[in-house]
Amino acid sequence: MSAAPKKVMAWSLVLLGAATFVCCQWIVFPGLERLVGIETIVGKESVVYLPEGGYIFTNPGAMMRWIVSVAILGLVICSIGIWLLIRARKEGEK
Repeated sequence: MSAAPKKVMAWSLVLLGAATFVCCQWIVFPGLERLVGIETIVGKESVVYLPEGGYIFTNPGAMMRWIVSVAILGLVICSIGIWLLIRARKEGEK
């Protein structure tokens, strides 16, 4: 693989990782909630369903663990992109 496609992929990973890190709170609430369910995220005993169809959860610690997990994933993706950029630069200098 030449340096140009590596740089494109690397910059894509950097941007994706940075966006994931910055928007981790907005990713967890609507995204993961729909994918795995609020009961999986905060625990079945921590979800209180309201009569009008909504719900509230009473375990903010569990939600913070999910947010931090997504933020760390974003940092890892961004780090991989930076690593690829460094490798592409070194290959371009050779």
